[in-house]
Amino acid sequence: MNIKKMSEEEEEFLYQAADEYQETGIITNVCPYCGGKLTYIGNCSSYRIICENKCGILLSIRGI
Repeated sequence: MNIKKMSEEEEEFLYQAADEYQETGIITNVCPYCGGKLTYIGNCSSYRIICENKCGILLSIRGI
């Protein structure tokens, strides 16, 4: 997996995917890099959004 620097638009896209998951329990958007399914892993204080294809997109938020 090769993690690269995301643009602000890509980062905002992943935040929207996280919000969508927290509200509905699913993510309907696909990975902006490869079109793969985005996966939410986490709990109420921290989470991670990754692509099932391990293309390098990653958003990781840590809580308190």
